[in-house]
Amino acid sequence: MATGSSKPSPILYPVLILFVLAIVVFLFMSVRYFSQPPSSPTITNSPVFVTVTSPPTLTPSATSTITLIPRPTWTLRPSSTATQTPLPTSTKTATLIRTITPVIPDKYNTFYELKPWDFAEQSHSIELLNANAVLTHSDDTYRALAYDESEGNLRFPLALEATQWQWGRAYNLLRINDPLGIALYSDLIQSAVTSGQVRAADLPAWFSSYETRIALDVFPLPPQPGELGRELIELKAEGSAFLWLVENPTETVIFPLINDIDFTQPHVNAFSYVDFTGDTIPELVIYRSETPGVTLLVPPRIFDLSVTPPVELPVQEQVPMDFGLEPRTDVEVITDTLSRNLLRVTSILLPACPVHVTQDYTWKENIFTVTPLEYKLVPVYDLRTYCEVVLDSASIGWGPDAAITIATSMLGMWPPETDADGHPYPVDAYDQLRYRLGVLYALANQPSDAVRTLSEIVNTPIVPESSWVIPAGEFLRIYQRPEDLYIACQQAQYCNMRDALQTMTQHSSTSDPAQALQYLETHGVITRSSGLLDFDADGQAERWMIIQPRSGAKLEYWILSRMQSGVQAVFVKVLEAGESLPYFHEPAGSVPVLQFELHQGFVFNRLPDTLEAYIQWVDVEYARPTTILDGYNQALNDLMSGTDPSVVLTSLLDLYKSPRFKGDCIAFNICDQFHYTLALDYDLLGQQGNAIDEYLWVWRNYGQSAYATMARLKLNHFPLPTYTRTPIPTNTTAPSRTPTPTTLTPTSTATFTPSMTPTPSATPTPTETETETPTTTP
Repeated sequence: MATGSSKPSPILYPVLILFVLAIVVFLFMSVRYFSQPPSSPTITNSPVFVTVTSPPTLTPSATSTITLIPRPTWTLRPSSTATQTPLPTSTKTATLIRTITPVIPDKYNTFYELKPWDFAEQSHSIELLNANAVLTHSDDTYRALAYDESEGNLRFPLALEATQWQWGRAYNLLRINDPLGIALYSDLIQSAVTSGQVRAADLPAWFSSYETRIALDVFPLPPQPGELGRELIELKAEGSAFLWLVENPTETVIFPLINDIDFTQPHVNAFSYVDFTGDTIPELVIYRSETPGVTLLVPPRIFDLSVTPPVELPVQEQVPMDFGLEPRTDVEVITDTLSRNLLRVTSILLPACPVHVTQDYTWKENIFTVTPLEYKLVPVYDLRTYCEVVLDSASIGWGPDAAITIATSMLGMWPPETDADGHPYPVDAYDQLRYRLGVLYALANQPSDAVRTLSEIVNTPIVPESSWVIPAGEFLRIYQRPEDLYIACQQAQYCNMRDALQTMTQHSSTSDPAQALQYLETHGVITRSSGLLDFDADGQAERWMIIQPRSGAKLEYWILSRMQSGVQAVFVKVLEAGESLPYFHEPAGSVPVLQFELHQGFVFNRLPDTLEAYIQWVDVEYARPTTILDGYNQALNDLMSGTDPSVVLTSLLDLYKSPRFKGDCIAFNICDQFHYTLALDYDLLGQQGNAIDEYLWVWRNYGQSAYATMARLKLNHFPLPTYTRTPIPTNTTAPSRTPTPTTLTPTSTATFTPSMTPTPSATPTPTETETETPTTTP
């Protein structure tokens, strides 16, 4: 039974047709793609509609259509994914400066020789000292750097770096307030102006091309007849240094005036240019307008410009004044009844509650006389609470008269609602101020005003429950006469015991310190001991005494001294437990210095017109004669300026032979540089042995000094070679252990022969190592 063939599926042919069409389209698109260069795609905002339709079938089926809705196009933006941002970390960056490895010098000088000194060695030495100065910022390192720079100019004056070394030397000396620093700047500017390199008006720009650490300003001033111009040159840093320029038809000259740059105490300088002497030629007044952190009164300095070079005019000596508050200084010119110009200097204290302290400077014959300080309170009403700070400072150090001026000015506006901390004042604050004023009247030896003011508190207190009624009554009970001041003050609040002792001494009305001491002891001053000592070496001894102001208080050392108006009590210091009496510093100098302890002393000074005495605290080397120091500085300056080294050597050796040399070289801290200068002089003269000896002396005795570094760089080290035994193999014959007479077996044995092998000494030649300085790199 035969079977028929199966019938094909009805969708087979359409599927085959579609497959063939797809292959044809694929081939066509492939040929077109490879036959054309690729182009960058473009993005358009036109809508795109894509319709997908299923192929027709012979059976009914549902047709599905997918329509893509157009979306807005977008551009790529920075990713918002978290990334690790490197934070500043402490990294080590190798510096370009090489430092010398610390080494102990060899004990034999014969193991050293002078290094051939060339420009590269000199530059390296200056580079090392400059790094040291930047690192330490000490006066000694800046002085040594200036020394090395001057040596570079002496040895290599034609080097390209010679000009840089000259400017560096001037800056480093100016920084440590060496008088030579401002003189070097004056010479540099003078040379440029004289040679026509720069005009006076163009000095600021020219100066900045050589020196960026200091700014220069030029102030043109009216010239005198016969002059083409005169300018004041100011070098500005932490303070100012001033130069004076005068241009004549034949020459231009520059003179250094003053160096008031202090990198440890920044401040602001100002000047005034007015005729005060009546000769029609103005004087130059230089003063500090602001000195943050300094509470002392700094007098102005006045220069006479009518002579060449200008000279500083003398000013009447006065007792140093410490306000306890930072002053801001203003100057103005006023005219007196004789039509003379007077210089009025005003110190403004505490801007929140300003106090104007004024002095007038008047030219009389050959000196500027100075009036006593005058105080005036200029309060700001809304800030009047700060006036209490002013009253406290005045009560401690300005004297009772000045404090009375402040207290009376406060009466009309006291008290404010709140104090500086925002707390309300007590209801009896007005009586408190009146009580302080009454005590001040007593300290100023104005007994009637003291009794009147204190009695007003007792009789008419500001409030019935005033807490100052009892203290005022107690003070009045004791203070019956001026002689009772010291006893009354011992029990009273706001009573300055030192002012009381000085007032009592003046009230003794005697010119004999012994009688003044007896008067004080009679009226309540408790003395522990006393004696005589000539503090100022004028041939007349002063009376000293040690007192105890109050029960349980520390002892105080005082001096009773004669003055024109009687006897004066001068406070010296508070004595600590176990502290000795003062002794004269040795060796004695032209001005006697006394010490209670090491490293500090005081000088007993007097004003020449009134003989008023005051204490000036100084370093113990204050009065030491400067013969050795001056002689060394002169020899050093001569050597660096090109004087014959043999002449300078004679001067140095004469100083070295002086019996004062050893003590003075230690006292003035010049031993290392003196011996280095001596070595340099020998070096320049070609006396190598002496130069090596002196260089090594500096290295051995002042190994941490910058001059030791300079000395080490001058030396090469050659240690003595040592001998060691080195094994050398040699062939020898030895009899065999077997009794065979016909066989000799050669063996190799080691024998020692001496051979010379140089071994480094324990003290190598100065080597250099790169130092790494930690820096913070963001």
